[in-house]
Amino acid sequence: MTKRTVFVGMAIVAGGGVISHLLGSRPAARYGDGPLSPCPDIPNCAIVRVPLAADAQRVEEAALAAVRGDLPWWLGRPTSIDLTVGGVEAEFTVGLFRDRLAVAVEPDGEGSVLWIRSASAVGRTDLGINRLRVQRLTEAVRAELA
Repeated sequence: MTKRTVFVGMAIVAGGGVISHLLGSRPAARYGDGPLSPCPDIPNCAIVRVPLAADAQRVEEAALAAVRGDLPWWLGRPTSIDLTVGGVEAEFTVGLFRDRLAVAVEPDGEGSVLWIRSASAVGRTDLGINRLRVQRLTEAVRAELA
């Protein structure tokens, strides 16, 4: 193996790490007062807080339907779905990778607040999959409520 081959290989690995970091999910905010534990300070977690003008029961049902629904294959499929008090916990698989999803709903005056957190079970990056999953689930819940 030549020095040039080694250098090119190292450049590819380093470049892949930079691209992976740039595309990774980032928490939209660090919510310390919500019902879900906050995302750790690594780029493989996404969390959102979504105020909605619907009662908590209706939002919980819409969230469960969204988790069970048809997400694109590249966002993974749920391998387990567990109902919790006021929400849902699920595990998604994307190829060999596992992601953990938590959904919680809190009453808030006339409406409610939907919390969604998706985080990789392993690794330091996810190429933005958790962020996209949270976004798609939020859109699905809003569509279900409309």
